Amino acid sequence: MKTQHRWLIRRTSCDVPVILLAVMIAVSLLVSPLPKRSLRAVWPLLLGIVLYWVIARWPWTERTLAWAWWGIIVAGVVLALVGFVGMEVKSGVLFPWMQRLRLDLQSRMGGFRQRLPDTFHPNVVAGTLALLVPFGAARALVSQHPKAWERWVPSLLASMLTLAMVACVILSQARGAYLGLAMSALVLTALTAPRLLLGLIPLLVALLVAGGSLMGWPNLLKELVSVDPARGLGWREEVWSAAIYLVKDFPFTGVGFGCFEPVVASWYPLAPLGGATHAHNLALQVAVDLGIPGLVAFLTLLGLTFHRLIMAYVACRRAAQWPRAALSAACLASLAGMCVHGVIDAATWGNKGAFVFWVVVGVSLATSRLSCRLSNATQGPQHL
Repeated sequence: MKTQHRWLIRRTSCDVPVILLAVMIAVSLLVSPLPKRSLRAVWPLLLGIVLYWVIARWPWTERTLAWAWWGIIVAGVVLALVGFVGMEVKSGVLFPWMQRLRLDLQSRMGGFRQRLPDTFHPNVVAGTLALLVPFGAARALVSQHPKAWERWVPSLLASMLTLAMVACVILSQARGAYLGLAMSALVLTALTAPRLLLGLIPLLVALLVAGGSLMGWPNLLKELVSVDPARGLGWREEVWSAAIYLVKDFPFTGVGFGCFEPVVASWYPLAPLGGATHAHNLALQVAVDLGIPGLVAFLTLLGLTFHRLIMAYVACRRAAQWPRAALSAACLASLAGMCVHGVIDAATWGNKGAFVFWVVVGVSLATSRLSCRLSNATQGPQHL
């Protein structure tokens, strides 16, 4: 019985930064000026770390990892459907029947929305979906089954599910998620289908033209380049400035998890932040919540994960393990898109969907471990 669960204590390359993050979370809770607020805000992060710990150490096989891959895609579609119903979408971008459907469904799930208010913010929904879209796209792009129906049916299904997620991201009108998704698409295409890279730019142009035709070019320009001080770059610069002051004043402990808004209101009451609830920058938000040690641990975790994924991708390509290489590429594209999105937002941190990032990190390490173990032990392509 003792050996059955030894996988739970298996060491990984990211253990040190994760343990340091856990220590800084405890410190942040101890120094928090609003302990109840911090406890309500921190539980998705703690849940994510637990999921990461289990996923990264689980004794995966090719078959179970393939099912987990599909599970991630299905979870993304469920999130897209719930997000479509729950998040605020401007009526001008929806067809009349879509608006009527949303209003009807919203009236049926009002109580559920009240229990999860921040999760339905368009930026949160879009940021979380942008992490999951590359997994569906990679599944659609790569299929090595010998029989025609086994090759095309999974790819077609994955394509349809991925389009559902992308549609929800588009409806969210979250510009940061657009940028992150574009980076994910570039990374994934370059790694899995470089010949399609030249066709990706015309596709993006076609989508831009379609958006301008449907929404009207003035409305589209207003959304992409907002001059509203409550949404534009000038406002974000004020928020970033306040966050930098907080990091300077609390460099070792942070201000307390989830306490950015009340602390700014108390310490910098003249800052024109317009009710900003977070730092609108992923690195700054981590530093505000967990101090500079927490930021160093988080960046180290990302760097080690990228390193492991690149090594796994290269090993799988050399061994012609195309499906596992595609899954490694999906993880790389997901995290690369999150980093780009994190420049102007912190939609994957400090909300009820923040655990999804940790699922991606866990899958990344599990994929890396399985790929490195099997790449030298197998010959030819494997079918995930």
